[in-house]
Amino acid sequence: SIIAIYSTSEVILEGCNFTNHIVADDSDYPYLIYSNSVTVKNSRFFDNSAAAISYQSNLIAINSQFLNNHGTSLNSESAEYTYIKNCTFIRGTTSFMNTLIHSSAISISSAFGTYSDISLEDCKFINSSAYGQTVSLKFLNGVISNCEFINNLGSQCGGIYCEASNLKIKNSRF
Repeated sequence: SIIAIYSTSEVILEGCNFTNHIVADDSDYPYLIYSNSVTVKNSRFFDNSAAAISYQSNLIAINSQFLNNHGTSLNSESAEYTYIKNCTFIRGTTSFMNTLIHSSAISISSAFGTYSDISLEDCKFINSSAYGQTVSLKFLNGVISNCEFINNLGSQCGGIYCEASNLKIKNSRF
C-alpha cells in the first residue's frame, strides 16, 4: 500500500494525484489506500496497477477520477456507509489472475451480511472491462441516480451486479 492505516482512523485526501503506482499481487494489502474510513475529494488515480481504495467502514468520494487503472477502484467487504458523487471511472480493468475482486470500478458489500447504505450519484463508467462486472453491490440498501454506464464489458455483466440488496436505480443510462 502507498497509504495504509490499520486502526479506526480516517484518511482524508483532497486534490491528490496517484499516478503509475504498482503494488505486488501477492501483497497482503494490494491497494494504494487502505483504511477504516476514507474521504477523497477532487483527486485523480491514473495508470495504477493496483486497486485504488479499500475501506472497512465509510467512504465518501466526490469529484474524483479513476482512469486507466488495473484493479478495482473502490472496494469494501465490510462497508457501513458509502457515498460516491460526480466520480468518473474510465478504462478500468481487472482479470481473474490479478485480483480476488472481479469488478473494474466498484465492489462493495456490507459487514457480516447486515445491510448498509450506499448512494451513487452523477457518476460515469466508461470503456471498462472486468473478469466479473463493472459494479458489484452485495447486502446494501441504496440509490443509484443520474449515472451513465457506457461501453463496459464483463464476463458476468457490463453494468451492475446486485446480490441480496435493496437498490433503486433512477434517471440512469445504460
